[in-house]
Amino acid sequence: MRHEHDHEVHEHDPETIKYIMQKVKEMPVFEKNEGEKRVILATADDRGMESIYDPFLNHSNFLAVLDFSGDEVKSVRFVRNEISNLRGGVGIGIAKWIVDNRADAIVAGRIGYHVQEAMDKMKIKIIECYNPLQLKDLVKIIKKML
Repeated sequence: MRHEHDHEVHEHDPETIKYIMQKVKEMPVFEKNEGEKRVILATADDRGMESIYDPFLNHSNFLAVLDFSGDEVKSVRFVRNEISNLRGGVGIGIAKWIVDNRADAIVAGRIGYHVQEAMDKMKIKIIECYNPLQLKDLVKIIKKML
């Protein structure tokens, strides 16, 4: 796979992409209740609402899935990002996982080409945040943006 990114052209190793996609298949896909809004973001840890948001979506330790019903957070689930330490195609895998989990929005400070392209295509809102806030504080911002 070849694409332009930040004015340079690079290729992804097909074997790496295959490995990434296999790892993504092993990550959970959560049921989504009718009427709820789902937001996916990255965190440095998995300590619930005390967790620290990580603006680097693709290479974070954990991915958090927050389900909102109106103004209320109904559930927060954490998934270890099994592909965070890889290079060359991680965004392809993360984008697929976000779409598979039926996100309405993501929160990220920095996303790559593949995530941006998939979010645009699937009409998934991107909420930009660059500060490493605790989830309990970030949720206040998310509520205003949904």
